[in-house]
Amino acid sequence: MKMWSCFDTLSIRERIQKTVDDSLMWTFWQSEVKGKYKFVGRIVELEEDKLSISLSVGSLENLFKGEAIYGHCDKLDIVFKREKFDIKDDILFVPLPNELKIKDSRIIERLYYKYQDYKATTFNCYLGEKHLTLSYIMSDLSTKGISFVAPKKEVLDFKPGMEISITHVSDQQLEENIQAKIMYLAPFGEEQFFKSESELGKLMKIGAQFDEGLDEITFKTVSSVIEIKQTKMAGLDVPGFNGLKQEEIDRKIAFISEADPKLGVSIADNIEEIERLRFLTPKMKQIFWTEVDRNVLSQALRISSKELLYDLLSDVSENVRMDFLESLDKQFPAGAIEKAQTLIIKFIHEKERAGEFVLSPDSFIQYV
Repeated sequence: MKMWSCFDTLSIRERIQKTVDDSLMWTFWQSEVKGKYKFVGRIVELEEDKLSISLSVGSLENLFKGEAIYGHCDKLDIVFKREKFDIKDDILFVPLPNELKIKDSRIIERLYYKYQDYKATTFNCYLGEKHLTLSYIMSDLSTKGISFVAPKKEVLDFKPGMEISITHVSDQQLEENIQAKIMYLAPFGEEQFFKSESELGKLMKIGAQFDEGLDEITFKTVSSVIEIKQTKMAGLDVPGFNGLKQEEIDRKIAFISEADPKLGVSIADNIEEIERLRFLTPKMKQIFWTEVDRNVLSQALRISSKELLYDLLSDVSENVRMDFLESLDKQFPAGAIEKAQTLIIKFIHEKERAGEFVLSPDSFIQYV
């Protein structure tokens, strides 16, 4: 069973509150050397920062304080884990989870794109008798469908069932257009997708499903875009640390934020800023690796994406790559990572002011 992780506090609260409102049963357990202890009960109350749990099967006396506790609601297929808990008057108190694992019901893998990918979807459509060619930023893709993000004011007349003819996926023009149908429109407000706060609340995510029976050539085109993304997501094929998946980054940020919210926010913001290094052209990359403090960079990139490291190290010499990966394969405390991130961002901004770096999706057009 494949699970995906949710770190959004509001979404976590909504799902757990539903189990409270509907009196849904949970199975709780602990794993330790002696075996697995199982308990059955309900979350009877969800407060601001904790859950109150009443058990119907199992004794609280069997809970071991040195072991993490897991909870699974079979009805909603959600799972959480918490390291700490408390017991008072036959009630089990658990801190509100900062991560909730949810069963993934999708059959086809869907790949997600961030604003740094800046991959566009271009399509033709009719609004009334008016023929339009539109291009918006792609947010996810699979061999079954695609979604993109557009300004709300530009898609007010879009409706589920509307047909579109896709001409470009990512930076590839299709040999034959893909016919698709819009399946949903939903408000979009992910801060990491568009950096401008003025855009938040003004965006819509639009999902479209491809018509059945893509011809072989078109299927291969879409598959090639997916394969490129999968390669970068897998990271460099090297021993040791080669970056983190987005879920792993989110988990680390959630863990740091629980102890120090301000530090967690700072590191998360810095990650997004440093991710812009994916826009370095080969010429800029040469300047970058010649002048950057690699020791500081190795600390700053201990919480960074596999895709960023793939892009940064794919065009450098074998010696530079291996030396840097060796220095990167070390643990650093969160405070040291945040300090190193700040220094790297300062270095990036200095290069931008000097005109040596142009970190935008269009930089390749000018410099390559």
